[in-house]
Amino acid sequence: MTSNKTPNLHLDIWAPDDYLKRAELNPNFSKIDDKMGDLQKGLSSYTSELAEKAPKKKTNVWIDVKEDFRAEGNGIADDTSAIQAAINSIPNGGIIYIPNGTYMINAVTGIKPKSKQTIILSPNTKLKVIPNNSDSYRIFDIVYVSDVTIEGGYLEGDKDTHLGTRGEHGHGIVIGSQAANTVLRNIQISKMWGDGIYMGGAYASTNSKIYNVVCDQNRRQGISITYADGVVIRDSAFINTVGTLPEAGIDIEPNPNNYTKNIVLDNIKCTGNRSGLQILGIDEKTSKINVVNSEFNNNRDYGVSITHAIDVTLRGCTMSSNRNGLMMARDNNNISLYTCNFLDSYSHGANLTTTRQRLNGGMGTKNILFDFCVFKNNGKESANKYDGCIIDNFDNRNVIDRITFNQCQFIDTQATPTQRYGLLVSNKTSVTNVVLGYNNYYRGNITGEKKASGTNTSEIMVQPVT
Repeated sequence: MTSNKTPNLHLDIWAPDDYLKRAELNPNFSKIDDKMGDLQKGLSSYTSELAEKAPKKKTNVWIDVKEDFRAEGNGIADDTSAIQAAINSIPNGGIIYIPNGTYMINAVTGIKPKSKQTIILSPNTKLKVIPNNSDSYRIFDIVYVSDVTIEGGYLEGDKDTHLGTRGEHGHGIVIGSQAANTVLRNIQISKMWGDGIYMGGAYASTNSKIYNVVCDQNRRQGISITYADGVVIRDSAFINTVGTLPEAGIDIEPNPNNYTKNIVLDNIKCTGNRSGLQILGIDEKTSKINVVNSEFNNNRDYGVSITHAIDVTLRGCTMSSNRNGLMMARDNNNISLYTCNFLDSYSHGANLTTTRQRLNGGMGTKNILFDFCVFKNNGKESANKYDGCIIDNFDNRNVIDRITFNQCQFIDTQATPTQRYGLLVSNKTSVTNVVLGYNNYYRGNITGEKKASGTNTSEIMVQPVT
């Protein structure tokens, strides 16, 4: 497998043929990147090369905010109006170029792109929030427009200098109501009072693409996806989120009466957050989430947390050195994990201990598949207390039904083992149809390879003939 290193982000960018075709992950995305063509090659140098070749005079499709609208970029002057005037001057589309400099932005007012515009920040350009006391702000407000691209440079919030103490909606970029075909590329977003990126509004956004973006040290989330149909995030990192809950790297969580669906996360890194990836559906309004070749490591609580979700697939993902590698607390259906690693957790590698599942129509936790997964060296906090994987309906609400393991490893290879059981399955009557498929492997666990009751767990001892 070949790879290229992105010098400033240290993220691996894999060639398209090296991972699963998007159509195989989800047929709804077979055309999601048709317009991208070969542009993915050399994306890390695209912005700087384009900036060097930029014409230095005003045309009807290219505007330089310094030369044409007297933006200062000196880190002192408020440049919000100048940048917005540049945007307004080409209402039918074009390119707005923001050359090197630090541009102070009144984010309470914000910058509002128009349809068919590309905003290019030179590699050393920073848009910086003027400290304010507002509960809510955004540097870029992308709403009721289509085909907007923002790429390059840095966005910096006022997390360390905010003048108020309340609120949590100071965002770097908002992809809001009826925004269609938005592209964010090669941007670093840090220290926002709320989220690096927020996707939500009165109406859903559609067909958003986020490539090679880093959200670092934001206060609430790296990115929140609350109302969206069609999102691709690739070769990006969401790290070091801390300040106010939920503090997730990525939070896929619809607001009431909203939905989040058809989302692909590919080659993502989430570290230093409370939760790396949080998938939380309301009334099963979160569905068709595909996560591939991604790492959720060294987060304070969960690597990945899934609740009230339908049709979620993780493939080739690693959850290492979190408190729990994977948490599925309640009401999930059709969750599949292929070739995933649950390593070195302080508690359980995978925790399927459900509580407060809904009664009277709630779906319970059903149809969960682990295939070629590894549960290794977990329980670091206290030896012989936590397991590679635990399945338990803690309060007996609703059911856990049809959990399958095929060709998984439940192992502890440490000189001083910590993992209690490789697999622990509760014998409660509300836990049913746990299937230990062929070629599962157990070694080195302290108390035993597995603890499971024959009344709710069946095991296939040999591989079936194919």
